Amino acid sequence: MFLQYGSFTEIENMQLLSHIHTLWLDYNSISAITNVAPLKNLTALYLSNNCLTALTGVAALPSLVILDVSRNNIAEIKPRDLEGMTALKSLDVSANRLSNIDGIVDAANLTYAKQ
Repeated sequence: MFLQYGSFTEIENMQLLSHIHTLWLDYNSISAITNVAPLKNLTALYLSNNCLTALTGVAALPSLVILDVSRNNIAEIKPRDLEGMTALKSLDVSANRLSNIDGIVDAANLTYAKQ
């Protein structure tokens, strides 16, 4: 589902989209990854060019294979941020303010990480 270039400031009402596999929320004003637990079938999430400061909440998406959070304000990736995300293979965190990426080390199946 394409919801790019909008005026979204938060992720909400996701229970209505529980069947989708890919969600584009690029170029919005989203500051936190919240309310995503209903998206059990989601395999790709694109959140570049938003206002994210952390990856907290993304672990609620265990089926996620691709995560793009490039061009945000994320300063660190903590180990618990990606905990249990065994399907995650591609992570783009480029153009952030990263000073700590310890959480990436714990993503055992990650085959692509751009920072």
